[in-house]
Amino acid sequence: MLKKYFWILFIVLFSLAALTAEKINSRLYMSDYKVYHRTAKRIVNKENIYSVKQDGHYVFKYSTTSGIYFIPISFIPLKYAKYIYWLALTILLCIGVNVLYKLIDNKYKIGANKNSIIILSIIAVIAHIFRELHLGQVNMLLLVMYITLIYFLQQKSKILFALMLSISVFLKPFGLIFFPYLLIKKEYKIILTSLIFIFILALLPLLFYPNWHDFSNLYFDWINELKVELNKKQALLADGNHTVFSVFARYTPLKFIIVNQIIEKVYQALVLIIIGAGLFIEFRKKNHNSDIVYQMILLISIIPLLAFTTYNLFIFELPIILYLIYFFKDLNITQKIMVVIGCILIGGNIHEITGSALRDYLIGISVYTFGTISLITALILFKNAKLD
Repeated sequence: MLKKYFWILFIVLFSLAALTAEKINSRLYMSDYKVYHRTAKRIVNKENIYSVKQDGHYVFKYSTTSGIYFIPISFIPLKYAKYIYWLALTILLCIGVNVLYKLIDNKYKIGANKNSIIILSIIAVIAHIFRELHLGQVNMLLLVMYITLIYFLQQKSKILFALMLSISVFLKPFGLIFFPYLLIKKEYKIILTSLIFIFILALLPLLFYPNWHDFSNLYFDWINELKVELNKKQALLADGNHTVFSVFARYTPLKFIIVNQIIEKVYQALVLIIIGAGLFIEFRKKNHNSDIVYQMILLISIIPLLAFTTYNLFIFELPIILYLIYFFKDLNITQKIMVVIGCILIGGNIHEITGSALRDYLIGISVYTFGTISLITALILFKNAKLD
């Protein structure tokens, strides 16, 4: 029994070791979770939740609906709630990788070593997992939700898919990437149901702010917070901008052409169209048309390349890494090298190993983006080689 589930023991021991180290070093900050916890209490008390001066740097900049999600745990004192949230993320990670492995194994039935595959996949993103736990972020929660979406879509549980997708959008809007995909798949019922759920969830704040003026102000304030946040985002050509738009421009002669905002917007739109067209062609190929697992994993892996945010999102590369490690024996030598390089670039930039100076340099040149591109390229080459 222990041998069969050794991967669970590995994840749990890592989580406990990390938690112990955080506690000993007085670093159990979980700053992002504290923001949600504080906001949920304010919502219950019908207080203002946006632009609160005493919050300093850690202001709430997400949807009011997302704050409502945290109300149940907000009744527990913060010092205890931190441990509960840490434990919840650990359990969700175990559930997520287990569901992901079963989705892949049930479809392709290679019967590969589950322990080795999951543990190696976790090691590849373990720095990002630790950061999620340290900050108390919601990206790991979103990742598990996206993995669950694959399961629901494969099981044709359309209403559950729509509900899960709608819930995720209010945490962070990355799930919107699945709407064009649903359109390609002609899943109009899911799209319509998702929009209905989104509308209903958008009205949730009325339960706590029944006055229409207060309710509408919540959305105006949220939009203002989003504007402030967008203004803080890195310039397109700035170091450490990990989007594919930035990396492609910074490392090609295009950087000399992008001289104003109009050209920048046109360039970004063209890159987005090219990516969209490429995915459309890939998904419409005869042997790929029904491969939901492959298609959804590919979409999830692309999210960090499109989102103007920090490197936190590269935990979303866990599904593609697990998928490629599952098929590692079937990859050709070039694809294997690309997978190894991708995993090293995504997971190898650890402060304790590289040191501060090298770590910051590697972040500046966007190694995570290059690692992700390497993995995506290896995956597409592998899947298309199987068509020949």
